[in-house]
This record gives sequence, structure tokens and C-alpha cells, in this order.
Amino acid sequence: LLDRAIDSAPTDAPLFNSRGVALDLKNDHEAAQDSYRKALHFEGGDKDYIQNNLAFSLIQSRQYEEAIPILEKLAQKPDASPTVRQNLAL
Repeated sequence: LLDRAIDSAPTDAPLFNSRGVALDLKNDHEAAQDSYRKALHFEGGDKDYIQNNLAFSLIQSRQYEEAIPILEKLAQKPDASPTVRQNLAL
């Protein structure tokens, strides 16, 4: 279903983010990370939220060296969500 929606709106960041979440739930972290990265290249969507999702996916696939700098940058923002700090603590 998400793939059909993306076919109709191939530059919709929130759709790519949603596909990334769905793929992470299926433990297909590599494909999920690709979707998050695509989402970050398109207009729209909450970039901090998408970056947090990417970092969490990287943590799930044990790519800590890539995840930690993303989360540290997000955590330094005054409006950082508690989820970002929680993911950094993982």
C-alpha cells in the first residue's frame, strides 16, 4: 500500500518515513534506512523525526558509529524530544 502511494507521490517525505517505519517493524533495517535517507532528501515532513527514526534503525542494526552522531546533534537542540535522548541512551 505504501509503495503504491509512493508511486503516486514519489517525493513525499512522510510517505518514505512511514515506509521506513514499516520496514523496521519487519526487521528489514537496510531497506528502512534507505527509505529514511530518501525522506530526508525531499521537502516536507519533520526532518528531526525522520533523522531520529534513521538513527534508531541504525541502532537496531548495530551501526552505532553512524547512529550516535545523528542523535547527539538532535539532542543538542533546545526542542529535542525525549525520544531522541532515550535513543541516545541505548
